[in-house]
Amino acid sequence: MRLGEWEFDLGTQLLKRGEETYRLDPVEIQVLLHLIENAPNLIRTEELLARSWPDVVVGDNVVHRVIARLRKSLGDSSRHPKYIETLSRRGYRFIGDVERPTTFKVDEGTPKQPLIKRPFPAYAGNDPYVFVCYAHVDTALVFPELVWLNEQGYNVWYDEGIVPGNEWTQALADAIEGSSHFLYFVTPGSVESRNCRSEVQFAATHAKSIVPVYLNPTELPGGIELAMGLSQAILKYELSPSDYAEKLTAGMGHKVQKPDMDLLVRANRVSELVKQEHPESIAVLPFVNISSDPDNEFFSDGISEEILNALVKTSRLPVVARTSSFAYKGSCQDVNAIGNALGVTHILEGSVRKAKDDIRITAQLIDAHSGTHLWAETYDRKLMDVFAIQDEIAANIVSQIGLALSSDDVGEWKRQQSSTASAEALVLFLKGMQLANVDDPYEMEKAIPLFEQAITLDENYADAWVGLGRTYLLLAIEPICLLIPSQVLPTAIESFRKALAIHPGNAKALGLLGLALMLQEFKWNQGASLMEQSIAMNPEDVEIQGLYGWFLLSTARKERTQLLDRAYQMNPLDPFVVWARAANIHVSRQPLDEATRMTDVLLSLDPESYTANLIAAFVACMTGDAEKAFRHTAVARVRVGDDFPAIRQADLLVAMMNNDVKQVTEIKAELFARMKEINLSGFPAVPWTEEEIVEVYEIAVEQRHFGLMARIFNDTNVDPALRNMPEEEWQRIRRLTHADEVKVGTFTETSFPSRPTE
Repeated sequence: MRLGEWEFDLGTQLLKRGEETYRLDPVEIQVLLHLIENAPNLIRTEELLARSWPDVVVGDNVVHRVIARLRKSLGDSSRHPKYIETLSRRGYRFIGDVERPTTFKVDEGTPKQPLIKRPFPAYAGNDPYVFVCYAHVDTALVFPELVWLNEQGYNVWYDEGIVPGNEWTQALADAIEGSSHFLYFVTPGSVESRNCRSEVQFAATHAKSIVPVYLNPTELPGGIELAMGLSQAILKYELSPSDYAEKLTAGMGHKVQKPDMDLLVRANRVSELVKQEHPESIAVLPFVNISSDPDNEFFSDGISEEILNALVKTSRLPVVARTSSFAYKGSCQDVNAIGNALGVTHILEGSVRKAKDDIRITAQLIDAHSGTHLWAETYDRKLMDVFAIQDEIAANIVSQIGLALSSDDVGEWKRQQSSTASAEALVLFLKGMQLANVDDPYEMEKAIPLFEQAITLDENYADAWVGLGRTYLLLAIEPICLLIPSQVLPTAIESFRKALAIHPGNAKALGLLGLALMLQEFKWNQGASLMEQSIAMNPEDVEIQGLYGWFLLSTARKERTQLLDRAYQMNPLDPFVVWARAANIHVSRQPLDEATRMTDVLLSLDPESYTANLIAAFVACMTGDAEKAFRHTAVARVRVGDDFPAIRQADLLVAMMNNDVKQVTEIKAELFARMKEINLSGFPAVPWTEEEIVEVYEIAVEQRHFGLMARIFNDTNVDPALRNMPEEEWQRIRRLTHADEVKVGTFTETSFPSRPTE
């Protein structure tokens, strides 16, 4: 089926345009087909809900998110739609050209594949390279893959110098022997190709690491299947682009992004302040997955993180945060260099092998200065023993470093632990945590059903309840703002309370419950008290400190600067800490060079990060650099699409700085029309008229926007963003939100300026 410029194959669920390929999930396909079948008629949101979710109770926002994902895949826009048009507060209709397939038979004399220009010369150096095996009839499918690999920094050898139809040659044999990995693109054409079969057999004979990638469903003949042995297949046609990229790079033992390690070295060291309090410190490097299945990467990463968390809960020595230590995943640097970079005295590294319910975890503690192995242990256990292993490793490390735990320490530590009796629930939880930490709001949202499934298997799994509530909460607040807070915060609150009923000592649940109560029920003082208790119980939790720091910033408390500075020293790669500290620097009238430096460090880990680029764009708005803000917004929108609410708000700020009245008017009108169906948390920065601002704040209160916190403690005569708000109306909003119950400090200018600050 052709949709305008796109080809849509219902069998493979693939949407293609030239070199671009996207896989739609079943719900997206169902919604798209229903719109197409009824084009160009209006389909109401209620009808889409009934058609696509017949047995599930969901809100309108679920449809809005599916439409947003479809638009992202189609390269469409709600402002200037070519495919899906929104009829405000009514529904949607498909307006694109549709060409349905007809049955035909290809003439036997028709050439199978047109000649296509080869994208770049084959690699000819001495560094490691990937050998690519493919059929020439598949060049239209394969060459875009080669271009992507080349852009990611892989050295690629393919037979660009060999004429199609020639016999298999010694040149190919030499190239296979010299390669680090053998990448086999599996299609019906490559299975039928004699040359491809010979190459696979030769690679297997020479013990090459074979990475088979199925571009479409294909049955392997016995010979090839035997040659590939235990090689784990990657089914591209079943994966999203991000999942495919992750699996492919994992299979070849490389990372997609290569962080700026020099910049990370300068930023990630344990601070001198922390060293004075605790001379001993540790970094937990990601444990290596040595399972035969690359898909078990989530398990080895999860075990590493759980051991890190267990060490944090001992409160006996500083532990480098996950985002910093995981920057060294796949690094070839020795422990001395990593220890020096992170400013720690000890390194924990290890490996994980998982085969069904059997696991082997090897851990070793290393003195980062001398490289001496202080302690090592191998654990051959059943999957359900993993919790005991984590605790045992953490206790052994603390003991080896010479910080023996007192009986009170052990009691407090165990009070914060959570486990499950279900192996399947554990696996679901670890998969959920992996997704909950990715830098893509839509991928992050996929963690929710995994936590829900884990809870279904074990309703007393406290960590799964925390994971569920945390994911809902983070998706509803800045800088993500995917979900409307009022629709998910009640579920988050219930989840945190469930976790605390099971494990009253869960510091994370306590702190996040405090924030959720602030936002949903306007219980500012109770929420602040819970967050303070959480920080006291676990002073190493940077995430809670960053969130609490935002509340202190919103209420102009003097202690905010010390708390946010300390949080940043502990983890300069936590996006929310960077966001809150940059905002504090801005409102405190401090030089913004430090805020810019912080975003540079954040971007060094992943230059294409949605969150890091969005924060960098807002910081550029603070400095008045419209061009830089535009560049960062352009990178961020690649991951989430043009219509993502935070992206459009960034576009508006850039237009304001450029004094582009026409664009400001257009974006304002668009946001005003959409505000009931999206999370417009950044609404305060917009110059609304008196009539608009009253309705905007009504919706913000109704939807419990995170952005309210930064405004409701202000006075209309102090905050320029409130200049058009009628005083009587403002006082009514303050009463609704219980703003007068909170003690506040003295405010200065807190809105992002439309021009550089003098």
